[in-house]
This record gives sequence, structure tokens and C-alpha cells, in this order.
Amino acid sequence: MSTPAVCAGQGLTVQASWLLPRSSWEPVLRVTTLTPELAMRALGSVESISKQAFGLTRYVQGHRIKVSTDVLHGRFAHRLPARRRTEWTPRMGEEVGI
Repeated sequence: MSTPAVCAGQGLTVQASWLLPRSSWEPVLRVTTLTPELAMRALGSVESISKQAFGLTRYVQGHRIKVSTDVLHGRFAHRLPARRRTEWTPRMGEEVGI
């Protein structure tokens, strides 16, 4: 069982998407980076985190129903011992408007 943690530091997320003309499909690309504060890095925990995601959204009945799916690729650089870890995460969600 893992314990949830909070990581303080500097982060940036950039997203680009485009609703394709005359269709209800929207590809999306997201890139996120996080650099923990120096005090957090001194504890020997994660040195940096980088995540990239590619997804596809489908709008149904205009914008009343939205179904989205994406795949995330995360890279974690650990300070002690010096190692890197990667992970792949699939996600899917839906939104229903009134």
C-alpha cells in the first residue's frame, strides 16, 4: 500500500488541442514538468517529474456530452539512488452537461 504525498515546487503544464472542422473529434496534447523545491530534493526523494499525454475527445450532441480518453507517459528522476522510473497510464472519462 502506498502513502499519498504532497510535493512542493515549481511546475508548468502546457496543453494544445484542436476541434477538427466539421467533426466532433478533438485531439489533445499535454506536457507537464515539476521540479520539487530544494528542501524536498535534499531529502533524497524525486528530483524531477515529467509527463506527456496524448488524447482524443469526442463531443456528442454539441457540447452536451463529452467522452475523452488519453494515454500518459510519466518519467520520474530519483536522486538517491540515482535511477529513473517511467510509467504508462491510460485514462477515460465523460462529462454530461445540462
